[in-house]
Amino acid sequence: NAWTRILLVCSAYHAPRAMLTFIRRAQQMKYDIHIIAVPAVGHWHGPVDAQTRLQMLDVEFAKITQYQRSRDCASYESALQYLKRTEGK
Repeated sequence: NAWTRILLVCSAYHAPRAMLTFIRRAQQMKYDIHIIAVPAVGHWHGPVDAQTRLQMLDVEFAKITQYQRSRDCASYESALQYLKRTEGK
């Protein structure tokens, strides 16, 4: 579609892994596209206390590590390079 920018809408705690996955795919396909993470507003699973949120975030970061090992997520270093390059587009 020759898109130059896409919005990635997901829950806030899921955004890092989703963003790293999309960046990795863009790198693999050699797409020059600006990916913008947009946290979804709303309570999909009802109220969640702070401790549960931290546990959910821990699970997400464990998944990021697992996905990075299988090369399905961008590394933090390449993601930072990507963000520096696309910032302001």
